[in-house]
This record gives sequence, structure tokens and C-alpha cells, in this order.
Amino acid sequence: MIIKKYKLNTSISELALPPRVKNLLLNQNDHPDPKSHIRTVADLINKTDKELLKIPNFGKKSLHLVREALVGKLVY
Repeated sequence: MIIKKYKLNTSISELALPPRVKNLLLNQNDHPDPKSHIRTVADLINKTDKELLKIPNFGKKSLHLVREALVGKLVY
């Protein structure tokens, strides 16, 4: 897999995700712990599946949609 580095700073709001999933991720930015914030693609790919699944109402289907969006955004 080849990652285009210039896309790592892309906002997650630009990913092709359903609004519900996008809102779940963006709402993490309200979390008091800055390590939990997810603002960019880089933040998102640095999260493990386990960390993402800890987000309230974020399940396996949401995880699958995020992974698909990342593959579409990052891989040649």
C-alpha cells in the first residue's frame, strides 16, 4: 500500500463517509483528552480498531465504512 503523504493532513470532514459516522468522529474533538481528538486523516489512521470501537455508538459497520473511505483516499 502506498500512502500519499500530502493527504494525511486532509480533514476527516472531506472523507466520503455517511454523516452519522463523520459526526461521531468529529464529536471526539469535544473530548477533554487531546489524544482522543480526530481531526485529520493522520489522526484517524493512528487510531487502532479497538480505540475507534470505544467511541460511543461507533460499531463494526462504522469501522468498516471508515476503512473503506481511507482506502479510497490513500491507496493508488
